[in-house]
Amino acid sequence: MNRIKIAAGDIKYGIYWNSGIISQFLHQNVPVFLRVTGVSALLPFFISKYRKNFFGKMIEFIQNSKVLNRYFFKDKIYEKLYNQAIALWKLNKRKQFEFESHKELEKELKSYFGNTKIGELGDFFQIESYNIEKKEIYNFNLDELYVDALLASFSTPPFLKYYEYNKQKLIPSSEISLCPLNISDIDIITSLECSMVLPNPKNGAEILLYSFFLRKKKLFDIITKEKDILTPLKISFHSLSGAAYNNAKKIAQTWINKNLEV
Repeated sequence: MNRIKIAAGDIKYGIYWNSGIISQFLHQNVPVFLRVTGVSALLPFFISKYRKNFFGKMIEFIQNSKVLNRYFFKDKIYEKLYNQAIALWKLNKRKQFEFESHKELEKELKSYFGNTKIGELGDFFQIESYNIEKKEIYNFNLDELYVDALLASFSTPPFLKYYEYNKQKLIPSSEISLCPLNISDIDIITSLECSMVLPNPKNGAEILLYSFFLRKKKLFDIITKEKDILTPLKISFHSLSGAAYNNAKKIAQTWINKNLEV
């Protein structure tokens, strides 16, 4: 059976959904190739180490990370996207543009992943980022450190500013289009955030965030027009839950039943 090529991105809320989609393919022993960006860049390491049991290990890692735990689960400043916009506006007035420090996150990531090179994890994935100076895609190669790829993948404002790496300023492609930008050879795109509908903005900061999100979603709609997209029919801001993971598995199984002989 040929590998099914899956693109996964999202910024925050899609981690459970995207994991559920990929988990079901692995459960059915369907070989996959992943092109990932944004929060989905966490997936390759845990899949490489734990295969079908990757999800629980990955969530355990997030929960034990002080920085990522604040980002995903605890800090009220991240609970709603509009809270981020208000906070960013306040930070901007103080000449500060991010909530977290690359140094603190890098320290945590290195203590867990060490000097693991991307090539040591296998050949079933590619991590994509975006160089904001050259305005072009940057793919991490097999000889580069997994930690550097993760730091670029989490460098989305207002969480972190761009990641300065090898004279480049990198952000995740999901900050541009919600998913990887290079999807010409991809079979499936999985995304929860492409289905988000934000409430009507009520102030200047909310208008700014609203327009940013609409641009990302518009580009996503354009580049994925001819592709199969696995996304929930109905979502909420409670998508960081087991329910999102299990619903994604069902959607993935429906696609498998329709398109593959397993």
